[in-house]
Amino acid sequence: MRTKQIDKYNKAEKLRNLRLSYGLSQKEFGQKLGLTRELIASYELGHNPVSLSTILKISQVTGIGREYFESEMSLQEALKKYEITPIDMIQTGDFDDIGFFVYEGIMSYINNEPIKQKMTLKLRFLTLLFGLDTKADHHFIKLTDSANEPYAKRGDILAVLKDDKAVNGDFVIARFQQNHIIFQYFIAGLDEALFKGNNDIEIKLKGKEIEQIEILGIIKQKISISM
Repeated sequence: MRTKQIDKYNKAEKLRNLRLSYGLSQKEFGQKLGLTRELIASYELGHNPVSLSTILKISQVTGIGREYFESEMSLQEALKKYEITPIDMIQTGDFDDIGFFVYEGIMSYINNEPIKQKMTLKLRFLTLLFGLDTKADHHFIKLTDSANEPYAKRGDILAVLKDDKAVNGDFVIARFQQNHIIFQYFIAGLDEALFKGNNDIEIKLKGKEIEQIEILGIIKQKISISM
């Protein structure tokens, strides 16, 4: 029992020293971690043991490894080992908040006219829902027509990453000859690409010909909704 008490208060002291080194209040520090001020206070006062999940969040946000909490390593030694300065954390936002936009139809996405302006959502939620694991902005498009059947039907929702760096097998929203089409992108050979669309459309391009198709977004997930 005595060993557990010593270990608990040691982590509490380390947590408090870390927070103070950043010049953050308990509320500000908690916001960085997605925790309440009350929970941070309970950790620092030793009322609750610092949980492993909190240690992992701190490591993710600050870059300081678990070793700092699980050894006699001082804060100064940890900052030096992991090459961290307090300003690194102060300049970051909530560690897992990302922005997203919502659109009615592909053309509203193309024209950058979201029906809902930028909102924030926890990355962990999108990761569970879609497998999205990037901090980049995501765009949710509710399709208003059937132009891209059979891949996507009217009413389907597409989770799109606005990026043009597709990898083999990705489904993309692309502009081709003034038309906006959902293609599946394939590497067809050395400096060759194959774009497969609806209605058995297949376009194989080489070299600079690939520039004829402009990738406007990568579809990360699709939700099919019966209409």
